[in-house]
Amino acid sequence: MRLILLLALVGVARSIGWSANLAPINVDATTSTVFNVTQDDELWFFNGGVPANYKTKIKVQAVGPSKGTFRWEVTTNKPAVALESGGSLATKTDDSILNVESKEISLDVEDVTLNFQYNGQNIGDYPLTVLAPLQHFTELPQLNHVIGDRSKDPPGFSTFASYRFFTQFQTNLPRPLEVNEFFDLDSVENIQSNVGWQISLINQNMGFTSPHPDFPLVPFPTYFQDKYTRAGVLIPLPETPLPPNLSTEEVFRVNQKYFTGSATPGSGRQSSFSRLRFFRDHVFPVMQN
Repeated sequence: MRLILLLALVGVARSIGWSANLAPINVDATTSTVFNVTQDDELWFFNGGVPANYKTKIKVQAVGPSKGTFRWEVTTNKPAVALESGGSLATKTDDSILNVESKEISLDVEDVTLNFQYNGQNIGDYPLTVLAPLQHFTELPQLNHVIGDRSKDPPGFSTFASYRFFTQFQTNLPRPLEVNEFFDLDSVENIQSNVGWQISLINQNMGFTSPHPDFPLVPFPTYFQDKYTRAGVLIPLPETPLPPNLSTEEVFRVNQKYFTGSATPGSGRQSSFSRLRFFRDHVFPVMQN
């Protein structure tokens, strides 16, 4: 991101009206000095997770005069970022680079404002956005499964569900990302009181980097596939489309959570929460708010 700020060095000649994300500043057109304010990457938040392809700490630089006093202050959405040693105010001498670390997510685009002053004069405001994966989207039309030997009681099956993550603003995540899924086994609800049902979750409480290695040919880097398996004799792959006349008898449910920014189960940012509904011959994931 880049924003040009002007500093008045002598008497005021005229007033220039800036865009909505920059406060009006009085500038002498012939003696002003230009600051080109930039950041080195997008800023992301993963609740302590530090993924390989996303930055949770960035550098903001005021390119222009290199000597003098540079003062920065967070004036809106202060909980979202920390400057330098951890506060919302930073003053540096002969150093135009500001270190910014994410602490929370943005609720609106550019809702974090950095006010910039140079040698005691107000230069203007620089907007920031703290991005994060907020939810995953289940590609239900691609929900496939394999039904096993129906002579068994109960028969086995594998259900394949496709997922991909978005930011809180419904934009695609640009690069591969560490993801881990966590099943809260204490949340199992034996709805029908059917004794003997046990779940077998192939990737139970494990981490991986999207795209999942079992599902590599995908259109987005944070698109992956999960497989839920029920005990029983399964017919061989390839996968078969979801057939008609599936069972409507729900047996139990279990909570499933996805965490992003870390491959360690249960760590990073919780980015989604689903209820897996186990029926007699398939699983159906339901996103929860």
